[in-house]
Amino acid sequence: MPPEHILSRRQSFREALSLAENILILAGAGLSAASGILKFRDGGGM
Repeated sequence: MPPEHILSRRQSFREALSLAENILILAGAGLSAASGILKFRDGGGM
């Protein structure tokens, strides 16, 4: 189980998201590469 301060920050983040009128997420290619999703220039990519 995560330490208490991490749980508290996670809860604060959830509350902020639930109160937000708009949410913008900016993510680059490095994010998908780390998750195992094929990259555009890979052999099996687009």
